[in-house]
Amino acid sequence: MDDLERIAAEITAYYRALDECATQRHHFRHADEEGGLWYIEVVPDRGKLIVTKQAELTAAGRLHRYSWEHLEDEHGGLTDQAIDPGQDPLEAIPAEEFQHVWPRRAVWTTTLEAVFLSIMRSVLIEQGAWAGDLGQVDA
Repeated sequence: MDDLERIAAEITAYYRALDECATQRHHFRHADEEGGLWYIEVVPDRGKLIVTKQAELTAAGRLHRYSWEHLEDEHGGLTDQAIDPGQDPLEAIPAEEFQHVWPRRAVWTTTLEAVFLSIMRSVLIEQGAWAGDLGQVDA
């Protein structure tokens, strides 16, 4: 095993151990400038909040998910920076909202539209802007 493979294996093992051994989890949402929504799950480790799962739901309805099982791809990757809810522009959310975009088993293209509509409906209701059915979303 070369150095890069060893480092990648160590990083994966670190995030996996955090995820599998966590006794406390926190969930946050962030809206970006392009209209996308970011969802993160963090666990405490040595006084810091470490992101163990991260999902980006783009304005176009595409879902990109990152964790120890899938650290990165051509769209991005799991952040390696600890978060500070007091400094970072994050909104605390219930675990159930996070689970809408991070189901226990992977359900990608068949439910992306439904997930996107469900989340957008929740956001609009929360903001007092819900006025009925969102209608169809172009794929």
